[in-house]
Amino acid sequence: MNDGASDPGLFIRDTIQVLTPSGDCKIEYYLGDICKLKAKHKVDVLLVSAFADNYKPTPKSFIGALSNSLGLSVEELAENKAEDLRTYYSCWVSKPLSKHLPFNRLLCFEPNWSVSPHPKVLVGDIFRCLVPVLQKERGTVITPILTSGSQGFAETEIVYAMVEAAVKWMKVGLPLKCLKIVQYAIFNNGKQIATHLREYEAVQKVFEELKERYDMQYLLPKATLKEYDVYLSGSKGDAEVSARIQDELRRVFPKIRIKVGSDQKMMEGESWQDDMYNTMMKSSRVITVLSPKYLQDAACIEQYNIALCCNRRAHKDLLAPFYAENVPDLPSYMQLVQYVDCRNNSSNQISEGCKNLARSISTSAANIHSDIHWMTLNPVKYDVFLSYSHADTTKANQLRECLQKEDPNLRLFFDIQEIKQGKAWQRLLYHSIDGTTVFVAMVSERYLQSAVCNEEYRLALAKLWSEGDPLKLLVLKIEDIRDLPREYTDATTVSAVDDFSDKIKTLSHDIVKCLHDKHPSKKSKIKFHKTKANIDVAKGKTLNLDKEASKLRRLCFKKRFPDYKLVIEKGLQVSLKDQTQQETRCHIAISFDKLDQKYASYIQSNLQQLAPHLNVKMTCGDNKVRLAAMETADRIVALLSPNYLESPEQVEEFHVAIYRQRMANKSLPILYPIQLHALPPKPTYFRIVPYVVSVEDELWQEVCQTMPDTVLSSKLYDLKFRRTEKIALDVVISDLISLAEKQSNYKENQTLKPQPSLINISEVMSEISLKNRNQSKGHLSGD
Repeated sequence: MNDGASDPGLFIRDTIQVLTPSGDCKIEYYLGDICKLKAKHKVDVLLVSAFADNYKPTPKSFIGALSNSLGLSVEELAENKAEDLRTYYSCWVSKPLSKHLPFNRLLCFEPNWSVSPHPKVLVGDIFRCLVPVLQKERGTVITPILTSGSQGFAETEIVYAMVEAAVKWMKVGLPLKCLKIVQYAIFNNGKQIATHLREYEAVQKVFEELKERYDMQYLLPKATLKEYDVYLSGSKGDAEVSARIQDELRRVFPKIRIKVGSDQKMMEGESWQDDMYNTMMKSSRVITVLSPKYLQDAACIEQYNIALCCNRRAHKDLLAPFYAENVPDLPSYMQLVQYVDCRNNSSNQISEGCKNLARSISTSAANIHSDIHWMTLNPVKYDVFLSYSHADTTKANQLRECLQKEDPNLRLFFDIQEIKQGKAWQRLLYHSIDGTTVFVAMVSERYLQSAVCNEEYRLALAKLWSEGDPLKLLVLKIEDIRDLPREYTDATTVSAVDDFSDKIKTLSHDIVKCLHDKHPSKKSKIKFHKTKANIDVAKGKTLNLDKEASKLRRLCFKKRFPDYKLVIEKGLQVSLKDQTQQETRCHIAISFDKLDQKYASYIQSNLQQLAPHLNVKMTCGDNKVRLAAMETADRIVALLSPNYLESPEQVEEFHVAIYRQRMANKSLPILYPIQLHALPPKPTYFRIVPYVVSVEDELWQEVCQTMPDTVLSSKLYDLKFRRTEKIALDVVISDLISLAEKQSNYKENQTLKPQPSLINISEVMSEISLKNRNQSKGHLSGD
């Protein structure tokens, strides 16, 4: 520990050295006054906290000290912000500050305690906001112990949350070289004068505990050297197919190094999982030969699941599945990884798949798997996204060729080219649309009947209407359609039913011109502001997706939850179903991030108490059990928060739920999403799933206000939750029990047609408009 001062009035007490693959980082704990920092020790960002829109420089506040000591007015900075991210991250960023000040920029944190009272959840917003502020330059940030003044949080709790969040973000690549946490103290001639209400010893102890955990520890290995090109996982019953794959790989890549997974045995009492994991991490790709025999082989399933863990750990597409023989019920999580389809004993597909795989290995830029993962809000950038039904592949190929002829450097998403073997195809589709400038929907009857095509379009439509989103949406009609759904008329429409070849040549020219010209020519044939929707967007009449969904939930509340008053006033009721024996299959799986465990535990414990016959599993823990629960559960309750979106395991679970939801009965949904806290603007698809409940909806406060005082003081009293949270969770629990009883009486009597899992924002707006016309204003409605 170094007790020397870098500035008079700022004394360093302790340091945590954080070792990461991108370099050494530091978290420093100081005592003193930030206003004493000298300009020669300038830092990149100063953090401050404030109540919403309240920057008054009161005498005892840090904002007041900045004004009095440095002449820095947060009030004036707030009037001309560089970037306002409060809707999603509870933060805003100032423009560059005066050069005489010891800070380059100021980041103001205005926590929304109504969203979450938990510091760990809210402090994460600061680091999410630092991503665009620091960009790629390694910077230094200085901060007081935020929200510990008039906002009333314990200094120990905030320091713990800030250090943990900083370590996490340093680990994943945020270019934060040094975080300086300053606990306010006054010094006289180098001697500290105690300040009222400051928890010096307690904060010091917390910092020491965190230092013991994180100091000088490599959070991720820098790199794993490659020892094998391929790890081959296959059942002994598929030895012939495995041998053909090996022969073909050696034919196109004679020096290839192959490790056969069947050589690694499952040995009880030994660390065979670690051996498999370490071997896979030293391999460029992991081939899995999918067949009924593969799924019946415990060792093969274990190898596949370990390969998934390696995928997440290395942040690379290690998996390279070959689908050798039809499996009647191939697990959803396996179907979500792009495979080479070589069923029907197809030699051509095996040959082509091996050729592409060998090419990807031999042309790899590095012989290592880097564990560093740069978290970006928009990871995949494209100029044009072509959305089409595979039944229309010939016409889609023609349009692709025209576009690439117009501009060979065009960044074009064409799924056959972009979704390579081993890619998580569903996630890649969603993320690619998020990073696209022009979305072209090639609409035909087959397109309208495809659940996935409709999801792609709904995501693009939501982005078209979203605040600040640059996406342009174009509907290209490639056949005559009698009744085009309304949402397809909300975008610019071009008909290529006749003279298809000529029309797409002109269209390609105009699209490329539109992309390159900041001020498109009036001669351009594409008028992206042709429809009412586009005109509204051009005039700034955009939507907040979260607010629109909240409006609809409010309007439908009584119809969706007719017994909500009884649930709140009388308490949760025991299920009337025969509870003599609990079934072994999973009825409800709860998917959540570990920081939100209290919500998951509350739901699980109440369900087990009120409906003991239900088998309720929380998905944290053993990978095999987790995936099995996601695959078989009648209902997947996903507890969404910013932390959930940053967890590879939870995102994987969510995609399984979306995939399964497509084949669900509309009245018995498999995906049951609950929004716990405000989500970031991207990925967009997380904001257009059909949330049953959002805990932060204002309607819960309205419900709370209608309850008698006796109910508020007894039924709704819980130290762990706000009253509004408890009301929302109790309504959810009651609804889950009702759905489970309905499920037990449901008999499947027809084949269900796949349906889109994402909501249609056009339908949402129409439904809101209709209900507003039919219902009186100002009441919880939906009757």
